[in-house]
Amino acid sequence: MKMILKLAWRNIWRNKRRSILTLLAVTFATFAAISMRGVQIGTYAVNIKNAVELFSGYMQIQHPQYLETPSVSKNFTIDKDMREFLETNELIQGYAERINAEGLISFKDNSMGAMIFGINPAQEKRTTNILTKLNAGKFFESDTSLNIVIGNKLLKNLKAEIGDHVVVLAQGFDGSLGNLKFKITGTVKMGFGAFDGMAVFMGTETARELLGMYGRVHSIAIALESLDDIEQVKADYNSKVKNDRATILSWEEVMPDLKQGIELDNVSGIFFLLILILIVAFYIAAFSLRIPGV
Repeated sequence: MKMILKLAWRNIWRNKRRSILTLLAVTFATFAAISMRGVQIGTYAVNIKNAVELFSGYMQIQHPQYLETPSVSKNFTIDKDMREFLETNELIQGYAERINAEGLISFKDNSMGAMIFGINPAQEKRTTNILTKLNAGKFFESDTSLNIVIGNKLLKNLKAEIGDHVVVLAQGFDGSLGNLKFKITGTVKMGFGAFDGMAVFMGTETARELLGMYGRVHSIAIALESLDDIEQVKADYNSKVKNDRATILSWEEVMPDLKQGIELDNVSGIFFLLILILIVAFYIAAFSLRIPGV
């Protein structure tokens, strides 16, 4: 064995120029590969964190069929076990109850389709960053308020201004048509055209009154300290909460498009990494064989 190692060492330095260039090529390829993958994977983590903390939450509790076919009727009540889980689990940093519905918002002769979000500002402050997306005006402070915040594009399309009063109509939980008059106190700007053109935020209790959903919610957004806590929280929920009308979902299940986009980008990153390795390998092989012109 000592003889083999000795011969190998002598062979490496028999052609110092070739050995040094080969070593530099391998070092460069290794450094480039580690740096590229490190930046790529680190970017994924940052993007996921920004996305889940914006509005969706790290996890959500929903009706089992709500994600596939959203409907006002697919809701649930927060029972004692669920409330205790949300309040006492050490990995949960905050949670926010949500009401979601589709409706119509009208100002004078203008009417537009609306995505209605019933939120509790105090809960959202501990759970997401949606309150930081305020573009103008101010958020309502109470979840029973008759003030609303809408998307900046929706305000423009309605040809309304902050301080104007509008009417919001929506089909209620019992099939009846509910309507309430609101005052616009602010606008949000999320950077997504469809969202900014349809979003209407109101208090959870007000949304329940509009939709006749007293004591019910469509989803609960959950904030965690780390993405690594998701599986543990899911296991804790399934072991402590027995509610057939509510299931807990990770961000990957709530936002499958984001997950698919990351997976596609990851494949392309691996592909370019393989190309880099092949180029370096070809260079080393060609140089070792002393192909003319290389």
